[in-house]
Amino acid sequence: MVIVSFLSAYEDVKEDVVVARVGETLEAHDRLDVRLNVTVVPHEVVVELAKHYLKETEKEAQSHPVLSFATDEIEGGFSSPPGQNDIGDVVVSFGMASKMAKKSNTDVSEEVAALAAHGTLHLLGIHHS
Repeated sequence: MVIVSFLSAYEDVKEDVVVARVGETLEAHDRLDVRLNVTVVPHEVVVELAKHYLKETEKEAQSHPVLSFATDEIEGGFSSPPGQNDIGDVVVSFGMASKMAKKSNTDVSEEVAALAAHGTLHLLGIHHS
């Protein structure tokens, strides 16, 4: 069973749109047995996370619309509770998603969903060059 926990303080972002897109991404890669978290935050939070965990400069950190933190990459290891296969967290920048949505004339929920799906692929070990 796929479990997607969603957290957003932004009323413009529709949970069902994001959860459905992440679920489709997981299904497309035959991962129906996982749990992950998707959180939509201000861009400043994404920048601080990138600086802290990825050891990036301010300029590098500013470029991320989404970050993924895989559970199996946590220093010291992490064990999911029995019966749960927690693959990690996806953190989406609302500011970047909003700008991208305006630029491409799409709904911000769709943009957040696309970014969350992209982050989900990273959690599955699928990376771009």
